[in-house]
Amino acid sequence: MEFCITTLSQIIKQISKPFHTAQIKKITRSIAQGLKYLHDHDIVHRDIKPGNIFVDENCILKLGDFGSSRIINENIKQLTPLIGTKWYKAPEVIFAKKDYDKNVDIWSFGCLIAELFLLEPLFPGATDFEMINLIFGFLGYTKEDEEILKPKLQIQYKEQKKNIFEDTFDCADALAIDLMKKMLCINPEKRIDIDGVL
Repeated sequence: MEFCITTLSQIIKQISKPFHTAQIKKITRSIAQGLKYLHDHDIVHRDIKPGNIFVDENCILKLGDFGSSRIINENIKQLTPLIGTKWYKAPEVIFAKKDYDKNVDIWSFGCLIAELFLLEPLFPGATDFEMINLIFGFLGYTKEDEEILKPKLQIQYKEQKKNIFEDTFDCADALAIDLMKKMLCINPEKRIDIDGVL
């Protein structure tokens, strides 16, 4: 096992100015390449977050902590919903769906990219209820979302605020904003896959 000197989480906490767009693109590409390897081999990581991105002395990023990882394919479709780290959990995981797929990693990855721009989590809820309120407050909530998530409680529909991504990520370029929009999609069936990220 290789020794890595730090994690992306520690770097985010230590820097005072946001990453430059070129740095974020390089970090995104490195993580995406590691995630593509997993997804191409039918492995879902289930805990993508800055603390699980390790950095070695040559500034090479390494995806780590595979304790929550599982094989997922046409023969294995039911997985436990009790996974992930709260600030990076996909909506379908928060709602305890068991038939989720690799797209839970894409959601978490989108949250990670957002954090690189903000230097803080995008959805820092203390509980699942707070997480849902933050997510729906940011992305909106539609009848289609309700049909996909099938929540056991009644949730009021919300319109997504116009230009919410552009206003929140004002230092991001159009390509980065477009990528985050495609990754942070409540409907997992409409979320971009890892090939689309690369």
